[in-house]
Amino acid sequence: MDNGKQKLDPPVGRGVWWALGAALVVTGTAWAGVLAVDVFDVGGVRERLFVAREADIPHLYIHLADNNRPLEWVQWILLIVGSVTSGLASGRWLERGERDRAMRVGGLAILLGLLAIKDAGSPRHVIRAYVVDWFGETAMYLAELTVFGVVAAVALVVFVRLLPLARLDRPSVRFLIMGYSAYALAASMSALRTFWYQDTGLWIQRNVFRDRMLQAFYEEGQGYMFMDSIVEESVELLAIGLLVALSFRLLEVSAGHRLSLDSPETAGSPHSRPPRSP
Repeated sequence: MDNGKQKLDPPVGRGVWWALGAALVVTGTAWAGVLAVDVFDVGGVRERLFVAREADIPHLYIHLADNNRPLEWVQWILLIVGSVTSGLASGRWLERGERDRAMRVGGLAILLGLLAIKDAGSPRHVIRAYVVDWFGETAMYLAELTVFGVVAAVALVVFVRLLPLARLDRPSVRFLIMGYSAYALAASMSALRTFWYQDTGLWIQRNVFRDRMLQAFYEEGQGYMFMDSIVEESVELLAIGLLVALSFRLLEVSAGHRLSLDSPETAGSPHSRPPRSP
């Protein structure tokens, strides 16, 4: 091989771009639909949707990005793919006798699986319901913050453990930092949504979209629903796309296709095995 480096494995290399592309395409398509239907009413679709739903949910952004809707479906799929991919990368390193690296990447597999359960199973809603029954409404937000805190603690441990390994490969560290930053933003938005979603959402609709959206009654407020659905879910989907791209990149590295990842501390280790020939 040229310059002592092996070529990238094409299928795995494409996986990185597949993860990023899926997140970008789905997010872009969703926003294009919101602009076309909710803002500009192209083809009169908005009015037909309003009549069909009897003014119950007249906005396309709710149908696309509310709980258990298409944007969340894509997130679940990506999280599962990322968890499995990270697990495969961890298994490859374990097979080569590099237990420490295997455990670090295995943490990412666990984290992505945990995020899939959090999003698809919505345990915080169940926990919140029990807490409200037992302790009243005042404890509702404390219960949610506790759930967010547990997930954040796991994510922080995984980040600290994974950063030294990812720093040896530039794409890996970029995906790690950008993915974590975007997911932290989405989680912070959700955790603090009660304090600013309504006013911010209304400001966007009035000043950016010039009051073109239909005014509808939602118990939480129209500005709140706009932020809680299409805005928050878009940020979260992009964050997940970056973390899944990281998973594919680590799988690529674990296969021995990036020899620059080999650090001095492991290069001469008796427990390290040379990568298999392709």
